Amino acid sequence: MGQEQDKQQREQPSGGVPARPGEAQLRELRRSSIMHVDMDAFFVSVELRSRPALVGKPVIVGYPADRSVVLSASYEARKFGVKSAMPMVVAMRMCPSAVVIEPRHKLYYEVSGQIMEIFGSITELVEPLSVDEAFLDVGAPSGGLVRPARSANSSAPGSAANWASQHLLGSRPASSWRRLRPPAASRTDCC
Repeated sequence: MGQEQDKQQREQPSGGVPARPGEAQLRELRRSSIMHVDMDAFFVSVELRSRPALVGKPVIVGYPADRSVVLSASYEARKFGVKSAMPMVVAMRMCPSAVVIEPRHKLYYEVSGQIMEIFGSITELVEPLSVDEAFLDVGAPSGGLVRPARSANSSAPGSAANWASQHLLGSRPASSWRRLRPPAASRTDCC
């Protein structure tokens, strides 16, 4: 019995934290892996793509009217406390040097469509939640986390694929891995 207790202690570190999952559990987790992509500062990023002279400056996307709100703010504007959904009057008081750009919703939907196509090259199971957010089932049999294939014009500096590779698949991904359901061994319902 002493050897069995020693084995259990080795498998379960102090503090009651369970040991690392086994290979079977990892396979099950991979099968049910959902990637949540939320493109932070999406509207500003799209605008900066076509206006590179504004990169590094405080930029706010929104109508410069008293009753309007901030739709998106660059990280430089956020340093002054500017946040999405904040009244524009307050944002301009907090960051008077900000460049205000009126939104171009048609452009944002076009770029979003291009990015959703890129997601479709990663997995066929893409669930858009909004213009800048989606769930990707990267554990699906035909899915899996891979870099999308590049088309002939995807490496162009202003292309959506190039933008996505820098902002989504690069060193600063705006996504997190989440598991929709627990492994089969721990499920208690039939679903």
